[in-house]
Amino acid sequence: MSAVSIVVAGGHSAGHIEPAMAVADAVRRLDPTARVTAVGTVRGLDTTLIPARGYPLELIPPVPLPRRINRDLVRVPTRLRDAVAAASAVLDRVDADVVMGFGSYVALPSYLAAHRRGVPVVVHEANAHPGLANRLAARLTTHVYTASPAIKLAHATPIGIPLRPAIAKLRPAELRAQARADFGLDPDRVTLLVTGGSQGAQTINDAVRGCADALAAAGVQVLHIPGPNNAFRAPDVATPYVVLPFVDRMDLAYAAADFVLCRSGAMTCAELTAVGLPAAYVPLPLRGGEQRTNAEPIVAAGGGLLVDNAELSPDWILANVLPCLLDLDRLAAMARAAERAGERDADVVLARAVLAVARQHRDWRRWHWQPHPQHSGSSARPPAVESTSAGGAGRPVRDADANRPADWAAPGAALVRSAATDVVPRLASLGRVHIMGIAGAGMSGLARILVARGVEVSGCEARESATVAALRAVGANVLVGHSTDHLAAADSFVYTTAINPQHPEMIAARGSGKPFLRRAAALAAALEDKRSIAVAGTHGKTTTTSLLTVGAQACGLDPSFAIGGNLYETGLNAHLGTGEIAIVEADESDGSFLLMRPAAAVITNVEADHLENHGDLAGIFRAFEQFVDRVDPVGLVLACADQDGAVRIADYARGLGRRVLTYGESATADVRVESIEERPDGVSFVVQGGPLARTPVRVARLVGRHMALNAAAALVLAADQQMDIATIVARWDGFGGVHRRFERHGEANGVRVYDDYAHHPTEIAAELSAARSVAGSGRLIAVFQPGTYSRTQTFAREFAAAMAIADIAVVMDIFPAREEPIPGVSGATIADLIPLSVDRVVYEPSFSAVPARIAALAAPGDLVLTMGIGNVYLLCGEILAAIGKAGATGGSPSQRDAK
Repeated sequence: MSAVSIVVAGGHSAGHIEPAMAVADAVRRLDPTARVTAVGTVRGLDTTLIPARGYPLELIPPVPLPRRINRDLVRVPTRLRDAVAAASAVLDRVDADVVMGFGSYVALPSYLAAHRRGVPVVVHEANAHPGLANRLAARLTTHVYTASPAIKLAHATPIGIPLRPAIAKLRPAELRAQARADFGLDPDRVTLLVTGGSQGAQTINDAVRGCADALAAAGVQVLHIPGPNNAFRAPDVATPYVVLPFVDRMDLAYAAADFVLCRSGAMTCAELTAVGLPAAYVPLPLRGGEQRTNAEPIVAAGGGLLVDNAELSPDWILANVLPCLLDLDRLAAMARAAERAGERDADVVLARAVLAVARQHRDWRRWHWQPHPQHSGSSARPPAVESTSAGGAGRPVRDADANRPADWAAPGAALVRSAATDVVPRLASLGRVHIMGIAGAGMSGLARILVARGVEVSGCEARESATVAALRAVGANVLVGHSTDHLAAADSFVYTTAINPQHPEMIAARGSGKPFLRRAAALAAALEDKRSIAVAGTHGKTTTTSLLTVGAQACGLDPSFAIGGNLYETGLNAHLGTGEIAIVEADESDGSFLLMRPAAAVITNVEADHLENHGDLAGIFRAFEQFVDRVDPVGLVLACADQDGAVRIADYARGLGRRVLTYGESATADVRVESIEERPDGVSFVVQGGPLARTPVRVARLVGRHMALNAAAALVLAADQQMDIATIVARWDGFGGVHRRFERHGEANGVRVYDDYAHHPTEIAAELSAARSVAGSGRLIAVFQPGTYSRTQTFAREFAAAMAIADIAVVMDIFPAREEPIPGVSGATIADLIPLSVDRVVYEPSFSAVPARIAALAAPGDLVLTMGIGNVYLLCGEILAAIGKAGATGGSPSQRDAK
């Protein structure tokens, strides 16, 4: 793939240029091949600051927008037309993949040119009251980032302000002695930094001059930056008082200071909170109180003081600032509060978002044959690629067939595209969180962790359930029924892609202007201080995550965890632990795993699935490659050597220079899994290689060869994290299992009933093959509830082939999840293709009729296995009851024939 081209529109003032250049620098660090071009005008500081940072500068006509009706306002349309034309020429000349804008004179024409060219836009707004350019741009893009949650723009995600590395990485205590020596200050005296910004502030200068003697008498020294145009002579006082009209090393000025007296411009507030400096803020009384709005959250958090410009005086400083300077404990507390209110890594966060959008656009263009920029209106679809998954080229590689139009696009593709650019917020910024569909497997776990973090959590569900009751018991406010009335009391909303995006509550939350987060973003925020280990793959994630979690618990590590199923040991699917690691099941279905930054990761397998979101197999691989990009560069990428898709991702990781290990039965595996023995009560095997000496393993309750591979992956991860392997192996011998993973529900009249979450052809085949060893001499009756119309249509033949492993195949109607029906697609689509005799295939469209149908088919010794992503598991108790009733009344026809 060729290098991406990024155009930065953030000129005129230092307040726009500095964050723009900070992000450009971060882009260079993350991707040295990326081409960055700045757009500016001859006005302002563009021609001075931008070339000095080493970036090419393209000049376009400025378009200042008058604040009142006058002759200049009449000229705006013509000026804007010319500026848009000039900006369009720049985008074409540099072959732009994205425009990154920060407001200012150059932003509006650049945004409009990008929109005209079909080039995506990423916006950052630092000011409490956004300007016209960014207000317009926020309607043209969903990639909108702000300095704080108080800034109201559509689609906004607060990340802070991108800062120069010298500030963002500054640890004042480490440089304090050097900084004070450089400025001629006493290394041991408490120090007040006074600054009015680049031009100074006369009000601040006069107030400090008036109390200089009193500050000196109290032992306070002063570093004063009055501004280059303000004549100010250092007063003759007993303690050091250093006056410098201008300082080009503000990092050293901050390092020297204990407290700051200053204006509250957006950049000043961002820098002081990033480095953890308490301050007394004196807002410049302009633009509707914007500077006051910048400072208020910091003051509310305890990180500063606030005084109106008209009220600042020597007496105010002595009454309010001096007590802070003389109380070292209070200073330390204010410093911690200031730092909690700040963001140090906004430059990297925004750079990653910009690169992700640019790469997405470049990938999209790669599939289109029209030259840029005329391609923007094309609806052409990337060609399908041949599958490299185990199972051969006959596997589906795209979510389409002859009944769909040629330009059909995956309806959930936007979910995957946006995941890579979603920003994980800080936990403290979430406020009160409302979770839609709170009792779902993933959402209920998130709710538990957020409550444990001290977050006020509410949620809604369609009906009462045991999960609802359990969440209420831990402190969540769970409401039954969905209503837009739930939104008023919340500060943030968390959604799951299982909910139809047209649901009225979803629409209202999305349009509320409040943070609207997918589950993965909220979970990452809740675990922000943990070192995460991610388990990814098309199949096997839940079991592998569960085994690793139980192993870590056995070693006394008390990990945090988030799993797609409940552990038998605790009955929980999530927990906030006291340990430093978090073990997380990483979901690829909608691209959510692209919100993680794991310290280590496993790729169990990569196959075509969730094509309604990824579009085709090529889309699946692109998503897994992006996931590997996000793994810690020194962390382990572990992949299964037995599965072609996982091997392909392992090769990609090696190409990045990552540390890679493979596991499996393959002779090429770094960690070999040998002597697998499948039994009705578990699986045993021997593992050796890599970080593991030869180790015999037995895992209770997990059935099938695929479970041996899952356990081996968990063991390699555990060894890499320095866990005690002997302790883990001993614990697994009594493993309790995972809900909905070959889970035994009971036995009636000699018929055993199990349930499994299997919902993909590979999973169906693996579970039925494993169930054969448990069924013994009895027949295997498979009951499958297909999940979603699109998956059923795409994989109908593969589902049918897998179901043929059973002796009797029962197919229910489709569990739709969030999808609308596809005409002509039903459970019968699969049943009609199953290559078994007519008497061994049943299509039962009525959910409530299934137990009676099974009771009529089953005989003593048989094993019934229900499977599917939906609510089929709810029938297990009814199936047992129906079989028991049939036995009490003389048995089913099958049972009578068996006699």
